[in-house]
Amino acid sequence: MREVKVRVNQNLFRQIVLENYSYSCAISSVDHANALKPLVPTGMTLPEMALRFILANPDVGTIIPGMRKIKHVESNIACSDGETLPASSLTELRKHRWERQPTEWSQ
Repeated sequence: MREVKVRVNQNLFRQIVLENYSYSCAISSVDHANALKPLVPTGMTLPEMALRFILANPDVGTIIPGMRKIKHVESNIACSDGETLPASSLTELRKHRWERQPTEWSQ
């Protein structure tokens, strides 16, 4: 059996974070991503849709996506082809945006 180590004060840290965000950040990133899967247009991947959503914002001049493999680099570059998501997709995706309320300690 493998021993699982817990960081010192990890539970206290989680409790403080949840309290400061009124428990609204308790939904995992995986849950958020799974909620978006039905919105992915045919022939597109979730990461491509995410990048195209970000690029659709005229206030965004640069994005720096993470990548571990050459195929990630190639697919990220392909998103800069000028093709945009349909307006209906952008409207639907905006409904999933997390409007975070910054706190003093997160600034």
